[in-house]
Amino acid sequence: KYMDHGLFNAIVRYRIVEIKDDANAVKLRFIIDEGEEIKVQKIAILGTKKIYPRVLRALMETEEDGIFKDGAFKKDVYQQDKTKIIGYLKQEGYLDAQIIQEKVEYEWLNPNIKKERGIFITLNLSEGDKYYFDKYTVKIIPTAKKPVYDPKFFMRFFQLKKTGEVFNYTLFMQDQRLISSSYAAKGYIFARIIPKRTVTERIVTVKGKKVKRKFVRIDFKVIENKKAYIDQIIIKGNKKTKDIVIRREIIVKEGELFNARKVEITRTKILNLGYFKQVNIDARPGRKEGYMNLIIDVEEQPTGTISLGGGYGTTQGFSIFADVGERNLLGNGQQVSMRLEYGPYKSSITLRFYEPWLFNYQVGFTSEVFYYLYRFETDSIFPNAADT
Repeated sequence: KYMDHGLFNAIVRYRIVEIKDDANAVKLRFIIDEGEEIKVQKIAILGTKKIYPRVLRALMETEEDGIFKDGAFKKDVYQQDKTKIIGYLKQEGYLDAQIIQEKVEYEWLNPNIKKERGIFITLNLSEGDKYYFDKYTVKIIPTAKKPVYDPKFFMRFFQLKKTGEVFNYTLFMQDQRLISSSYAAKGYIFARIIPKRTVTERIVTVKGKKVKRKFVRIDFKVIENKKAYIDQIIIKGNKKTKDIVIRREIIVKEGELFNARKVEITRTKILNLGYFKQVNIDARPGRKEGYMNLIIDVEEQPTGTISLGGGYGTTQGFSIFADVGERNLLGNGQQVSMRLEYGPYKSSITLRFYEPWLFNYQVGFTSEVFYYLYRFETDSIFPNAADT
């Protein structure tokens, strides 16, 4: 928790205190030294020759302390920043890019006073050579006599196509995933995709000048292996939400062919319910060969809402209102809400209930009960009539 708030040098210790009257119980005391809040004062990126350091600093979530910048140092965010920098360099064709040295130093801002310290980050990078795309080849080793896909199928959808363009590592990874996801969509989740990289140097003419460039050729070897089927669908992590609420969003069935696209659609449908912070789906070996268990692991989040407000109108004066709602009533996936409004001329209460799956059929049912009370001031043309 302290690291999340930038207090990464906080020290947490504990002490066990015995209880005289009870030998089987102890008191546990936590002793916390919060340390000091140290801000990032300087980020220096060295060693780059082609990419400007300011471009790489702009990728980082860790920022130098300033008027409009927090300057907090969080170790996990800093690790992600380094990954972003290397990923960007590889995306620009520098496949050998690496951080050869890094320093995270804590120094006094004023050594004479020694009142406040700051963090100084230095990243020494090596870009390496820039690589260019040559071509792809795809060789398929089928399980049956006929391969599942023709290599030409993948050639039509690859992102890297043009010989001589910058070898974008991100696009290369997408092309590799295209092959694996295409096979997984047809049940071949055991298919192996093995890319072999071959680098050659050529003399090419660029803007009238001859330059030496490195070209990368990728030979994909695809071993199809056997199909996989779904054994059991196991749901875990749900403490409040009932299994049936999750299962009715699942579009794959036990015993059928494993379909990665359907699995991803299932994950999206469960996540769109709004009851869960995270939904992870994993495949693990089932009870017999060729069958996989589908593990749906969810992390629940609060589903209740409450809001308060007020307003003023020239005809109705001041009014206040309160909205209270629950999007997952008793874990059944039902929605219930209540709205209260009060003012000198209008008071109301509204109750609303929504069932998205009526009798376990995907038919929505909404019921609403409301009560309104209005007060009007009128001038009657009849002399004996009282104002109401």
